[in-house]
Amino acid sequence: MARAIWRFIAGFVLPLKGGLLALRHRHLLALAVVPLILNLMLYLAALALVVHYYEEWFGLLFAQPQAWY
Repeated sequence: MARAIWRFIAGFVLPLKGGLLALRHRHLLALAVVPLILNLMLYLAALALVVHYYEEWFGLLFAQPQAWY
């Protein structure tokens, strides 16, 4: 059980260790920046689409009631 907890905590610490490694080795930092920027652009584009089409997509989930009168 303690080993599982240690692995869970290590999962949060490893990205920090990777960042420190990239800062120590500048050539690795250059290789890591390109995917980071690409991912940020993709997430921002997805967020912009959600914000722009939110009402339309939400409207597809709940149909407007039919007026019977």
